[in-house]
Amino acid sequence: MDCDIETLVERAIVHTLTWLRAAACDRRVARAGLERILADLAARAPGHPALARLDDFIAEFRRPLDEEGASKPTGRTDPSGSLWPKCGNAG
Repeated sequence: MDCDIETLVERAIVHTLTWLRAAACDRRVARAGLERILADLAARAPGHPALARLDDFIAEFRRPLDEEGASKPTGRTDPSGSLWPKCGNAG
C-alpha cells in the first residue's frame, strides 16, 4: 500500500500542476481538492512519509500571492526559480 500512496501523491501533484498551468482551475479549488485527498490518505495510512510532501505542496496555496499572481518565494525554490517540486513530466 505504501507504493500506492506514493503514486497517488505524485499523481495528485502532477495533475494539479497541469490544471493550474492550463488555467483550468484556480488555487482555491485546487487546494480544496488536495486537502480532501490528504485527509482521505491520512485516514488510510496515518504518518506515511508521502503525506508530508503533499502537505508541503498544499502549504504553497496558503501563501500570499505577489502582483503577478505567483506565490511569494519561500526559500524552497529550485535553481530554475520554480516554487513547485519537479514531478514526472510536469516539470
